[in-house]
Amino acid sequence: MTLLLPLGILYLISTIKSEITFGTCPQACSCSDTRKVPVLVDCDDNAFEEIPINDIPANVQILIMSNNNIRNLTRRSFLGIQFLEKIDLHGNEISWMDAETFSGLPELKSVNLNNNKLVELRSAPFRRRMSVNADLVLDDNPLFCDQDLVEMVDKLSTGPNKYTLRGVVCSAPADFKGRSLLDVRNDVTVWIEPWQAGVLFGSIALALSFIALVTWMSYYIIHHKRKELQGDTTSEFNHSNVQTINEIGRQYALALGSQDSLEAGPANTSQNNLDQSIESINDGRYTISEQPNRQNSVPSDDLQGFDV
Repeated sequence: MTLLLPLGILYLISTIKSEITFGTCPQACSCSDTRKVPVLVDCDDNAFEEIPINDIPANVQILIMSNNNIRNLTRRSFLGIQFLEKIDLHGNEISWMDAETFSGLPELKSVNLNNNKLVELRSAPFRRRMSVNADLVLDDNPLFCDQDLVEMVDKLSTGPNKYTLRGVVCSAPADFKGRSLLDVRNDVTVWIEPWQAGVLFGSIALALSFIALVTWMSYYIIHHKRKELQGDTTSEFNHSNVQTINEIGRQYALALGSQDSLEAGPANTSQNNLDQSIESINDGRYTISEQPNRQNSVPSDDLQGFDV
């Protein structure tokens, strides 16, 4: 166990060294004497697709990689060449740079990215530690001038590792084409991509539909509940009226029956009068028009005490 730890450390060191191997001069490039300063490596117009980091001398100060076919810059592109002061990358196809691409270059003073394919700028690739201020040249890039670009330029132009940006010229939108960002920065707006606009309008439409549905459901529930309450009130009122009318009818019929019994009428006269009176009242006739087996009307004195 005690032997495994030193062996692991040795393996890690050997791995790091294999990642940072340096040469004297890349093939097809011209290089100055590495014993004299500044150390120059010139690889202009050689169809390189990436930085030949393993062939560049570690003490290089000026690196010229212009007019090649480099599309991307990674954290490994300048790994280990910490004395680098100037990088010329104009005339390539660079459209993307990884975060902290230039982080290991504390002495960096100039980066030329003129005539590449950069549409946007991000601050992450340009973060550096213990560095001096540097010039950043961006002429002839298809930069899209929007609020994000304004914010990135401001961010890169301030802070401890600030850059002096040159050649920030708009290629789009059409209204700003060919104009400096400094001239139009107060006119730019937040740009929304077509798919973002679709998502935005779709979300708005969905929200409006939901609000309409909730409103309709609320109206329906309130309206339906109101009708139920009105129906219950009417039903209770009608039932109460029927009970009251029936009670009046019974009292009135009983009064008629009592008068019949006094006149010694047939034995079933009271019952007949009761049935006929209730039937007439239930039919909506509040006065009895016919009284079978009666010759005289009931005296009004007999109805005292009954509220008809």
